[in-house]
Amino acid sequence: MTRSFLIALLLIFQGTGDRTLITRSGERLRGRISRLGDSFQVETSLGSRTIPASEVGCVFGDVSEVVLQADERFGEAKKLYEQAGKLDAANPARNEKLLTAIDLAQGASTLRRLLEPFYPEGDHGRHLQIIQQFLRLCRSTATSERAGASPAGTRIRAVSLAEASFAFEPPAEEEASWLVKDDLGPGLGSCVQDLSNPDPARRLEAVNRLTHPPALSRFPALFRLLESERDPAVVKAIVAAAEYQEGGSVLKSLGWVRREADPAKRTFAFALARSAGDREGFDFLIDWFAESPPTDHPERAAFAAAFRQYRAFAVPQLKELLTRHRQPKLQIEILRQMGVIGDKAFGPMLVKALPAYPRDAVASLLKIGKPGLPTLVEGARSNDPDTRRICNALCRKVTGLARINLDAFEKWWSENRKSVLEEEKAWWDDQARTGFPVRDLDFATYDVPLESLLY
Repeated sequence: MTRSFLIALLLIFQGTGDRTLITRSGERLRGRISRLGDSFQVETSLGSRTIPASEVGCVFGDVSEVVLQADERFGEAKKLYEQAGKLDAANPARNEKLLTAIDLAQGASTLRRLLEPFYPEGDHGRHLQIIQQFLRLCRSTATSERAGASPAGTRIRAVSLAEASFAFEPPAEEEASWLVKDDLGPGLGSCVQDLSNPDPARRLEAVNRLTHPPALSRFPALFRLLESERDPAVVKAIVAAAEYQEGGSVLKSLGWVRREADPAKRTFAFALARSAGDREGFDFLIDWFAESPPTDHPERAAFAAAFRQYRAFAVPQLKELLTRHRQPKLQIEILRQMGVIGDKAFGPMLVKALPAYPRDAVASLLKIGKPGLPTLVEGARSNDPDTRRICNALCRKVTGLARINLDAFEKWWSENRKSVLEEEKAWWDDQARTGFPVRDLDFATYDVPLESLLY
């Protein structure tokens, strides 16, 4: 089911009253909303915004509309799954129903995720867990998520082949004395055994001979050695050999590094995961972060630099991690990463975290700065008095205005929005050009008392 169709289903009320639009990046806008071709025009108290339809997650007058849409989609998905279960596995309609059920359930999951930061009373987290379990069940039952089912009425017939008789005898193999029968070349077979030699010099010589030229079939043995190796020269030689390997294939064998104390090995794993440049590299880092949260600023900075590089993956995954895990230590580290990464899409969740973790949430909102002002204005209208007070103080801090009236902050945003967004884009472009640097000092803000941050 296409995204445009999803949006069309949600636009069921076309009245003139105020409505709400939530973007796919997690920004909420409230005002008069109209559809103009391939975009949406939103008239808010902060001014007029034009949002491309491809960036719109949902539009509604009342949140119950979206909840109803999500429940209806999930209900329809479950019906299709039950219908598919009654069909024979060879029936092409079975797989078609399962794939449609997956599509509907994913749509319901998307709607719940969009609502979760703003409407926590809907218990979206529990519903999301149920939908994810259902998706796993569907995927394990479906033949393929990519290959579509055969068109209705099409019968798959076996192609019969005529029997063939082959009467061929290969010639006798001639002796070829010049062939290298040892896959490592003459004399190198014993090097693998020397990897376990108690003498560091012998191990180093074995590593050097297996990597110059590289004997790629024996590299798994080298990386197994890396886990237990303590000699710095041997560790350095193995690390240098990693440039001959695909990053993803090596990372699969480095799960142990999450509990490793050796800085050289940890630095190597970070560099390798970042050099992979794909989902495998990010998944390795986010799993490491969740299992062993950082405990000092240098390691926090290493994670933040990598998450900035993988921002497209990191933003939704860190949001999900914050809602899924309830350990305070991990939640605090996630909030700190959100601030140092600096993406304004984290703003709504940081405002939501103010009552539980005020200092860390405040420090992160200050790091996001001016691009997050619309979210701070929303927070200043919260029913929670502490959230209201803190967001008002943050509005003054971000804008430099000594005011308490929200109209003044909205006017400031209307006048400065263009320049703020231009500066934000230039900053991200510079980050990409310079390799997404993060300093240890960037986390020093989180050591400052709350009152010193606000006033």
